[in-house]
Amino acid sequence: MSAPKMFRKDEVDGKIVVEASGKALGKAKDIAFGLDGSVALIVVGNDNSEIQIMMDRVAGVADYIVVRREAKGDPSAQRKPPPMAPAAAPVPPPVPAPVRVNPEIPAAPAMAAVQVCKNCGASLRAGAKFCTKCGTPA
Repeated sequence: MSAPKMFRKDEVDGKIVVEASGKALGKAKDIAFGLDGSVALIVVGNDNSEIQIMMDRVAGVADYIVVRREAKGDPSAQRKPPPMAPAAAPVPPPVPAPVRVNPEIPAAPAMAAVQVCKNCGASLRAGAKFCTKCGTPA
């Protein structure tokens, strides 16, 4: 009796994996094994999901890796969701310009085009001629 054909990772890595029906499943990425002796082929699916296909489903390895179709409810192929893209760094909220509340305290030099009413301290639109709150000329 001859020994079964064995394949190294580099012999299957990157090969296209297809079902016997001809449907392309993705490309072989790695081989995984469990402590119970189970072995699975790790495939990157066409949607970038990771699929584990148990080796008992592999029908042949040549130019392609051919696997038998999984039966309904068969857990021998487990699909993992595609990896998430890293989240973008949060953008800090803009810092509001200081508002002069007490007219007796000298204002800091203006960094933004925000005006403050000399009478009531209300914020005015840039270029306003009168205060919209008390009517004092700006």
